[in-house]
Amino acid sequence: MKSYRVFMLMLLFVIILLILCGCTTSKETANEKNELTGMLKVIGNEPFTKLALQTLAGKTYILQCPLTIQSALLKHQGYRTTVRYDSLKQTFEGQALHIIDADTAFTAH
Repeated sequence: MKSYRVFMLMLLFVIILLILCGCTTSKETANEKNELTGMLKVIGNEPFTKLALQTLAGKTYILQCPLTIQSALLKHQGYRTTVRYDSLKQTFEGQALHIIDADTAFTAH
């Protein structure tokens, strides 16, 4: 009977510990910044071109953004910039970022 109580107490301790660890992890991911830095480029063929960002690691992301941001970024093809996004999704064309903001301080490649 005593070993049963010890076992249940240890099990309760492990469950509480797991719950606390889970809450801590979710807080960290909620505060995480979604930023990527890379070179702006246009991919695809006319009339189906897309604005994209190629990172230093060579990964290319399609940028989905409002027309105001898109027109500013299109003028700076070949420049390095940082974009902030709120979601990343897989499309049939590749990974796409939904852009919420982009740096206007462009640096030449």
